[in-house]
Amino acid sequence: MEKPPLLHSRLVRGCLEMVVLTKIFHWQTFRHSIHEASDTFYDDLNEKMDLMIEECMGIDGRFALEPTTSVRMGNMTLSKYKKKLKAFRDLLQSMDDSWTGSRRKYRGLLNTRDDLVGIIDQYQYRLTLL
Repeated sequence: MEKPPLLHSRLVRGCLEMVVLTKIFHWQTFRHSIHEASDTFYDDLNEKMDLMIEECMGIDGRFALEPTTSVRMGNMTLSKYKKKLKAFRDLLQSMDDSWTGSRRKYRGLLNTRDDLVGIIDQYQYRLTLL
């Protein structure tokens, strides 16, 4: 099980990467419906990400990024973006092992994470409505 500072560093990097990739995908799509759906998801992701990271800091203190932390970005096709979105969802779900040991301590954080996973699931559904 990871210690909170390292865990939070991975979470911050994962969230920031998803925000950046979502905006790139938003700009590069050729379908108006996807453009609109990704804009809504981008706003929801930003809001939940901010809340989740602030809740982490409220529980475990400020995080410190690893010295070599970087945010990866690149061109986004629909299939590539869906893979990145799934990987991000998997990252969020993997936090269970570290946060459920102190379920009471992390209750609000787990709720926020679950809200974000629900937003991702809804967005994945919207991406099928092509």
